[in-house]
Amino acid sequence: MMKSCDEEKPFQPHHSLNEKRKDERETWQNERETFLSALGAVVGLGNIWRFPYITYQYGGGAFLIPYVLFALCCGIPMFFLETSLGQYTRINAIDAWNIIPIMKGVGIGAVFLAMYFSLYYITVMAWALNYFYHTLRTTDLPWTRCDNWFNTNSCITYHQAMEMNVTGLFGKENKTLPIVEFWK
Repeated sequence: MMKSCDEEKPFQPHHSLNEKRKDERETWQNERETFLSALGAVVGLGNIWRFPYITYQYGGGAFLIPYVLFALCCGIPMFFLETSLGQYTRINAIDAWNIIPIMKGVGIGAVFLAMYFSLYYITVMAWALNYFYHTLRTTDLPWTRCDNWFNTNSCITYHQAMEMNVTGLFGKENKTLPIVEFWK
């Protein structure tokens, strides 16, 4: 029996998963879980920690104009498109973009970006654990002394700076604090 045009099913993605496994795929319990998971993926430690610094570094308020414009024109629509496509097809990022064969590179790019951001986030978390470890040590913190491998001859400690009462000394005599040298 032939199907009429009205009876045709919408796009059914081609994938290697069998139907039983597709039915077992986990889903969110409610809309709140979905929203909080998406929010957790979008707003991370880097957004909260680095954004004010980058805004200041690249011009303050003048940087916000192209940032907001790009977010509204490209970022939010792309996020909405990718989320909608993922919910509709219920398959991975690479296979979901087979709906438009010319756009398959978007799925591959999304996977590589996720891998890159995961490595970045792991590095930031390793820094945080390193600083946490150093703060729990019983000895002085490495960025409060001038006898470390990263210190220069112009390093003076906080106590030396307070004893010398040097308010403007850092610009005139090229003296630096160990915390500044720690970050360079």
